[in-house]
Amino acid sequence: MDDNDKKEELEINNEEVKHETVEVVKEEPKSQTQSTIEEPKKDKKGLAIAAMVLGIVSLVLFCIWYISIPCAILALVFGILSLKSSKRGMAIAGISTGAVGFILMVILYVFIFFVVGIGTYSGIQSIQSIIDEYEDHNYNYNYNNYNYDDYDNWF
Repeated sequence: MDDNDKKEELEINNEEVKHETVEVVKEEPKSQTQSTIEEPKKDKKGLAIAAMVLGIVSLVLFCIWYISIPCAILALVFGILSLKSSKRGMAIAGISTGAVGFILMVILYVFIFFVVGIGTYSGIQSIQSIIDEYEDHNYNYNYNNYNYDDYDNWF
């Protein structure tokens, strides 16, 4: 081997090494910054899980309005926000259970108010009929059975 061949071989090796080191340095920071910045923004697994849990709580406790309403609303909001996450099924489950829990709660309380209203109305009517009967009986007893001829014998 000549000195020229050795020089050419060393130059080729040096160029390859320089080229490789430059590429490695340029690629590593980009991949690290992209993975750390994009992952939390794109994947909202926590919101999907929270939506599902809150939806189940609102469905199970639909009788207790002060727990059911906030849980259902939060389940709907978190589920809608996390629809594009990797836990899409949990987000949909949170939306559906939150909506069903809210609807059941509304139906229950409308039914309760309806039954209480009808009961109150019928109770008032029955009390009014009892009062009317009592007044008719007193009126008939006091005025129709009164003997005006005995007025002079009172004193």
